[in-house]
Amino acid sequence: TETTVATATPTQTPAETVETPPPLRNKVVFLLFDLTLSSERSIVRAKNIAKKIVKDAGKNTRFIVLTIESFRGLVFIGEGNSDNRESLIKTITEKVKKRRNSRFPAISLIASDLLSGGPASARGGNEKYDGEDMALFAEAWAKYYTRKNMNFYYAFETLYFSLNSIQDHKFVYFFSEGISRAMQGRGRSLAGAKGMDDYYLKGVADNLNRCGAVVFIVNSLGVLESYSSITSGEESLLFLARESGGTYLEGTSDQVVARLENFHHAYYEASFPDIPQPRGKTREITISPK
Repeated sequence: TETTVATATPTQTPAETVETPPPLRNKVVFLLFDLTLSSERSIVRAKNIAKKIVKDAGKNTRFIVLTIESFRGLVFIGEGNSDNRESLIKTITEKVKKRRNSRFPAISLIASDLLSGGPASARGGNEKYDGEDMALFAEAWAKYYTRKNMNFYYAFETLYFSLNSIQDHKFVYFFSEGISRAMQGRGRSLAGAKGMDDYYLKGVADNLNRCGAVVFIVNSLGVLESYSSITSGEESLLFLARESGGTYLEGTSDQVVARLENFHHAYYEASFPDIPQPRGKTREITISPK
């Protein structure tokens, strides 16, 4: 009798599937400095905050440094990534320069400075100018600052087209004191009442809203000035944040940086592999915080 011995084939266990985390998504950070409306001390403070942001940035972060300058518009200053932050910090230190921007320029002082060469206070005022002279100065003053403000507004159209061409995740840090209460509507004899500023500020907000970026509007002066002060631009910055869907930040430099860090620690991107399904079906997803 022949006996056949069957050899058992060992059961093969499937290899465990090791899920690899998705690659870090590239992040592009725009550091935008307003040099056409902000005072000298405000610009210095904005640079300090920006350098701290660069220093604390994570990997895969690319920085683009831009300024808004009087009668030049949007100006490219430099770029770099988280691998060469020291060079980028040096660029911000040396190339983002302070500007002497008056938040509440008195017509009499401007007239004396322009025609006499030097501070009016050192020459005893502007006694040699009559009412007709001062009216002429006022008109020229209104025209000058209207042009200056328009230059500020149009810079955001250029920014929109630049941002819209980038597919990576985008952040915009806009450092500004905003348009002071004293400056809003000063060109009313030329371009209508204060509503002109509101109209163009709304255009700025729309460009920021449509660019696909997470927007932070930083009051670079901080809390050194009252909201009701004639030189305060907080009203215009709050308007921009509200209309653009951005986040408004103010306070000391450390407070601003701490708030930004808290935001980024709480920011997540959820991703998962797709499954075959007919087009047009809806995937229901539940996200539960721990």
